[in-house]
Amino acid sequence: MPTYKNITLSLRSSAHETAPLLEFPPPPHLPGVRIEDARSSTATVYVPASPGLTFWIAYHIKPPAYLEDPDVKYFLFKLYMEGRHVVTWAVGEEDAWKGKTMFGLFENAAWRGGVEKRAFAFAAGREGDGGDVDVERDHEERFMEVRVLRASARKRVQRETPELMETEVGREGAGGINLVNAGCLKKENPKRFYEFVLIDSLKEPFAKFRYYYRSVDQLETLGVIVRVPQSEDESEDEVVTDSGNGYESLDLSFLARNDADTQSTPFCSAEAQPIEEVISVESSQELKDCDAELSGGADDGTGQPDGGLSGGRGVGRGFEWAGMAQAHAQP
Repeated sequence: MPTYKNITLSLRSSAHETAPLLEFPPPPHLPGVRIEDARSSTATVYVPASPGLTFWIAYHIKPPAYLEDPDVKYFLFKLYMEGRHVVTWAVGEEDAWKGKTMFGLFENAAWRGGVEKRAFAFAAGREGDGGDVDVERDHEERFMEVRVLRASARKRVQRETPELMETEVGREGAGGINLVNAGCLKKENPKRFYEFVLIDSLKEPFAKFRYYYRSVDQLETLGVIVRVPQSEDESEDEVVTDSGNGYESLDLSFLARNDADTQSTPFCSAEAQPIEEVISVESSQELKDCDAELSGGADDGTGQPDGGLSGGRGVGRGFEWAGMAQAHAQP
């Protein structure tokens, strides 16, 4: 679980018994990738991906991240796949500064104004790829990024959710990740949207977390993991890292289990769970008079930390400098 600036993120999957997916620091020989880059405020890890493996994002902010500046009341998280925005949410003190996000929300015209949930799942690799990667340029594609911004205030606004194909990620795709239809959001789950006042610029987030998702063969080709013979005849292998992260033996069997289950147990066939906080995609609405509107009695909502399909509050849009962000949350 990468922790950077006292913010911890992890990818989790039911196929891995909800434990964090294995993470590996970039080895020193890979160009263009560092485990921490102070200039861009970015933390980077590699994770093993298996076709059809669904996952969610868990997050936890620890002091002093929210104590250093008294103006910080919320942290916004903006998820990008292949550089395309998918969903934004936020977390604050009333959420105990932690939660999880499992999908984004999109309008569905076929459901007469209904809202569909789109979960995250690793896509199948291109046929014949195997472990083939361009070591020199591999860092330029197939990564997921979470950008974190601080906010000082919020107010309640009207709900806005586009259809999936109206968004860039819907039209252009999310790279090696599929946005899986996980059913319709039930009417008894009311949705709340908020606008946030951002402290950080959208161009210079407070922190960024980048995940490169690769097959085990590709991780070996890149030198992120290596196989060391367990026996003299080399009939058995043990997987270790070459980057000094302390792993001596890694159990990757959950990837094989997931491959076997993918065809017979699609994600969207699972029974829907109760939703406490669900986040939508960002709005393009122009915001005005933010200082005056945010100075008086905004509805601060309700919520329980880390208890539903996603914790926290909201999706964000901001001006290029510190400005406003539109947010959606669910009690």
